[in-house]
Amino acid sequence: MTKLDALNTIKVVDFDCCNGEVEYVIAELNTGNIKTLLDAGFTPEQIDDAMGFDKTDIDLATLAFCYAGANYWSSSGGFTSSVMRRLSD
Repeated sequence: MTKLDALNTIKVVDFDCCNGEVEYVIAELNTGNIKTLLDAGFTPEQIDDAMGFDKTDIDLATLAFCYAGANYWSSSGGFTSSVMRRLSD
């Protein structure tokens, strides 16, 4: 499973997009999500970076865009690095 595939298996609980830019894509901070991310190859440091200062949730957008090569996200299709998928969303 690729990092993007793993991110797309995690339930999104909140997101915000503004003027075509993804501001955040939030998932719950729980052991299942952490295990999924670690198994996909994210480091504890990368996951910690995505939790921000309050450590109450995980910003999947940080992981996707900074560490997994994503260039697009939609609520219906998830994260992708494929322009073709982006055009079809």
